[in-house]
Amino acid sequence: MGFSSKYDAATPLVAELYAIREGLTMAVDYDIQNIELETDAEILVKLLKNLDDTYHHDLSPVLNDVACLMSRFRSIEFCHIPRNTNKVAHCFAQYAFCMEVGHKMFLNPPPFARVAYEGNLEGLKTLPDLNKLELYLAIKEEAYRRTRGY
Repeated sequence: MGFSSKYDAATPLVAELYAIREGLTMAVDYDIQNIELETDAEILVKLLKNLDDTYHHDLSPVLNDVACLMSRFRSIEFCHIPRNTNKVAHCFAQYAFCMEVGHKMFLNPPPFARVAYEGNLEGLKTLPDLNKLELYLAIKEEAYRRTRGY
């Protein structure tokens, strides 16, 4: 399961935090009990592991939401992963750039993220680069399928 969302966020860090909150909310809704959250935003991993120190932080309302959601899981682990190995998330983020502000959920890997997803499953350390044209075409294919009801 995955999703793309476009937020009216001031910075990429804020958008990432909103996405974490949204992902945790979805996990609660689907009664998922064990979470491993991966992000390439190392500062967010540090913030989420030390939520007691964020009382006066500008993002404290969202961080408080995330803290409340975190308490609903049996186990939750935050991991920082390098940006160059975070290709699936990058594909979903690129898709969100083409969206209006809003949300799109995927139960299966969509065409625009399939190569990166399959590379993750195969445990490839270096995933094939998806150039902008390939990503654009995959996003267009997804939009076409959506309009046709597939």
